[in-house]
Amino acid sequence: MPPLSRQVLCLAAIISSLLLSTSQTASAQWHQKAPVPSSRNNPAMAYDSERGVVVLSGGDTGGHETWEWNGSGWTLVGTTGPGPLFGHAIAYDSKRGRMVLFGGHGPSADLMSETWIRSSRKGRWRRVDVQGPFARSDHKMVFDSKRSVVVLFGGKDRAGYFGDTWEWDGASWTKVSETGPTPRYRHAMAYHAATGKTVLFGGYSTAGYSLTADTWVWNGKKWRQLPATGPSPRMGAAMAYDDAREVTVLLGGMDASRKELGDTWEFNGHKWRKVSDAGPKAACSYGMAYDAPRGKVIAYGGSMGTTTWFWNGVRWSRDTYPWPPAVNNAAMVWDENHEEAVLFGGQFTYQGPTNQTWLWDGDAWSLSDRGGKGSPEIRLEHALVYESTHKRVVLYGGAYESTWAWGQDRKWIKIATSGPGKRYDPAMAFDAVQGVTVLFGGSTVDLIGPFYRITRHGDTWMLDGSTWTMVSESGPDPREGHAMAFDESRGVVVLFGGFDGEQFGDTWEWDGSQWSLVSSTGPAARVCHQMVYNRDRGRVVLFGGVQYFEDITQKYLSDVWEWDGSSWKLLGKRGIPARYNHAMAYDPIKCQEVVFGGIGETYYGDTWLYGPRRP
Repeated sequence: MPPLSRQVLCLAAIISSLLLSTSQTASAQWHQKAPVPSSRNNPAMAYDSERGVVVLSGGDTGGHETWEWNGSGWTLVGTTGPGPLFGHAIAYDSKRGRMVLFGGHGPSADLMSETWIRSSRKGRWRRVDVQGPFARSDHKMVFDSKRSVVVLFGGKDRAGYFGDTWEWDGASWTKVSETGPTPRYRHAMAYHAATGKTVLFGGYSTAGYSLTADTWVWNGKKWRQLPATGPSPRMGAAMAYDDAREVTVLLGGMDASRKELGDTWEFNGHKWRKVSDAGPKAACSYGMAYDAPRGKVIAYGGSMGTTTWFWNGVRWSRDTYPWPPAVNNAAMVWDENHEEAVLFGGQFTYQGPTNQTWLWDGDAWSLSDRGGKGSPEIRLEHALVYESTHKRVVLYGGAYESTWAWGQDRKWIKIATSGPGKRYDPAMAFDAVQGVTVLFGGSTVDLIGPFYRITRHGDTWMLDGSTWTMVSESGPDPREGHAMAFDESRGVVVLFGGFDGEQFGDTWEWDGSQWSLVSSTGPAARVCHQMVYNRDRGRVVLFGGVQYFEDITQKYLSDVWEWDGSSWKLLGKRGIPARYNHAMAYDPIKCQEVVFGGIGETYYGDTWLYGPRRP
């Protein structure tokens, strides 16, 4: 459509704001859209026999989350309690109806020595004030139903590996052995009910400081190594006991060359048998448990991403729900033409920088472009806008100078090869009045000998069709990590925050020809936050970011603010884990802000919605 006049645009937005703003403010809240757990490494899983569900706890991008699998789907049942944790262990105490959790990596990778329990009936985690094993990670725990104790073995801390065995009787920990398997971590363990013994396999051991392929059993008094031969040396595998068939199932792991494996083995209490090479092509750092009501072993996490796998004793099957991996420094915008959000690029937590394109339709994600030939270059710290005049999404920034557009055919096309230059963390907004994309600031990085020189910019550029033009070098101080949004109710571009050796907390507006400083109060100064325009309320909405301090500490933010053209109003401080370098877009159909990913206490791969609950 042709560019709108400021008067027409303002009138429409003001009417919308008057009709909807009061009710929207009262009902606005955060809620997580989570049909499956986000991709994560080293979650802990165990079967709750009282409720008939498999419980999944934490993982390196899972924060405080606790999930349950009921045979038909995953449900997020808790976001408080232990954590965020990974490399911890859980076991279900069926005698007392409690899930028991110990250890793992906590915030800032600190090793934990806390014991937590979760009652099947109450469904809440509670920390138990007891002394027990030293702080550690990558240990294993199982419940010995014959003797009604939880058995813990191994793990590691920063000084080395553990070879001690502990038992939890529901009230206290007791060290029961310091002999048996060599000290190790990332081994596999399960309780073999048919023989009444705990089975241990493999891991990374102090024996030659290498991967092992030994099998041990614990009878409650001592460990005994079995002569059984079976899986090759590995670590990062998991085991679960199939009660119906009386076998312990082991899947995958990682070999000495760091190759992730996909073979499946079964142990009958005496010997190993390889039963499959088909199923997950790579399975490492995942969680596994036996789903008794369904008679299947279930595996989730690690290199399997967001795919849930099931073993029925004959073959593996899977339940796939597409979900982007945990990512930061991506960009997202709402594509009004296709009525969906477009998420591009960023830094996947483990896979590295990406140029994949994901789409969010308001309920589910889909991978639209894998980043092959004909796609934009791999990039992060870039920006996206939707241009209503051309019905396209425009991409600019990162380590490349090229400009790309995501058009009506849902394909990328390069529309310009020159412009503001190679810039990280610029901010962009589409000025619907003039029908142009506005870009301000960002930084360039130059290699000067062995050092990097960062130059932050304070210039303003416009993209008209396929041509970039610099239109101003005055206005806000040079900066990066700021955010911009176009305020349709008043026809101006709003800018807030950023960084140039210091953090900014100023608010500026661009009227199409010049910048004006309109406020120096409101949200605290910050970097790497996001802003969008909420059409229902006629307000610019700001969420998150990070504050840096002189002592090199930082504070992650979770506050939500809105700008009405004259002042900022705080809408809330809680409801979502604090984060920065996340992606955010506004869904005008459901009248909700959509937030994905980012960095905080951990790396996030979650999707959150802010606003009224809509079907």
